[in-house]
Amino acid sequence: MLFKLISLVSLRPVTAPSFLIFIVLAGCAKADDPELFQADPNLFDDQALNLPATGSSRGFNYEIIQGIAIFEGDILLGKVNQDGTLPIKSASRGLGRSDAYGRWPDGIVPYFVPSNNTNIQRLRIAEAIAHWTEEASITFVARGTDNQALYPNYIRFESSNSCASYVGMQGGEQPVLVSDACSVGSVVHEIGHALGLFHEHTRPDRNNFAQINWDELVAGKEINFEILNAGVQNYGPYDYGSIMHYGEYFFSATGEPTIVVPDGISIGQRQSLSPLDIDSVNNMYATDLALFQPTLNAVDAGMEIGISVINQGRLGAQQLQLVANASGDIDWQGISSDSGWECATVGIKLKCDRPTLREQTESNFTLLVNSSSITPEDISLMLSSLTTDTDLSNNSFNDDVADVQSSESQDQYVTTPTTEPDQLATVVPDFGAAEAAQLTSTAPPPKIAAGSDNGFLAALTGLALGWQRRRRFTVTERS
Repeated sequence: MLFKLISLVSLRPVTAPSFLIFIVLAGCAKADDPELFQADPNLFDDQALNLPATGSSRGFNYEIIQGIAIFEGDILLGKVNQDGTLPIKSASRGLGRSDAYGRWPDGIVPYFVPSNNTNIQRLRIAEAIAHWTEEASITFVARGTDNQALYPNYIRFESSNSCASYVGMQGGEQPVLVSDACSVGSVVHEIGHALGLFHEHTRPDRNNFAQINWDELVAGKEINFEILNAGVQNYGPYDYGSIMHYGEYFFSATGEPTIVVPDGISIGQRQSLSPLDIDSVNNMYATDLALFQPTLNAVDAGMEIGISVINQGRLGAQQLQLVANASGDIDWQGISSDSGWECATVGIKLKCDRPTLREQTESNFTLLVNSSSITPEDISLMLSSLTTDTDLSNNSFNDDVADVQSSESQDQYVTTPTTEPDQLATVVPDFGAAEAAQLTSTAPPPKIAAGSDNGFLAALTGLALGWQRRRRFTVTERS
């Protein structure tokens, strides 16, 4: 079997003062008005098309503005037929989309780097992306000519006079509409829609927590406060503090509250994602990883340790990490070639990273150590990922939570290829059928598009450094 040797490079994490977090969000703590799709005066009007003002399809109602079905003020549903109905199948709806197709594969959201947006729009988009990246288990990847084949579905932030978005992944290019009037919090809100979130106040259990003053609403806007009952899925308890919640005076015709909540509770904030917002998205994109008991095979060079990792969930996972430890005086020698994993030693531990693992996919690879006398009891393994794992009971072998928690405080690490003659891959005896069984459909790591001259990537990089990203690897329980 062909092995590549393991290299060690230790890198201290970049740190930043915590007070920098959300400074750029200051001044937009609470929204006075809802995010809205606004008619473009340069485009046609509905009267010229003889379209109705509202429509209804598959159990929910919407406004029709310039031929587009608009749900709850800022949610794009698509172009309507002449009779006002939607020609495409509507997905199930709730706090978040429940259909797997409507979620971004592996929790990775490709986006086209803004180029035709105003400077203020580009800055706010960069801040909003940095906020989502910092807080949730979602990764945003700039889409360019070098990786467009990998990412056929992506977001484009379009300069407009609106704040609006589709909900969830639509397929192909989909717009997120932004204007100079969209605050950073509003852009965070619209990205929440693009990830799959709906408005909090339309949950099926809304009336248990908030009441609508229907008589105070602007005529025709009642449609934005209707509860969603068909095919919904809630990803957590009701959240007054959600960035997806309407404010108490939204669409008020009289200056009186349109949404009444218990005294002392504030709604409609646009400062940052709430803890429940973060949990909802993480749970929406969760999957189920599992680690099998390793196999051992003694060879002349030492011991080969067979590793099997499977994603048995409905969604892909990203930023997987396997931490291996072995008792005794052993050295980690290598990992099977073309495994899809990159490994480095950190002290006595071996840490292996993999960018993604698709749903219902298994990854098999082999580690080589210099000792032929170790047993399964001498080996401990721990599997984790940025993606939330719904079942942690099968993510470890001879490992426990204490080891995981202590390792999180250690140095960060990176792996680098080496060109030294004595660091080249080493050939060992062929495994035959076992080698043929190894997974070959490894997804390549995300790439960042280069060559942009609009400063957006520089702004996003600066924000990412200022808001140091925390790698939220899940903590395993004793197996």
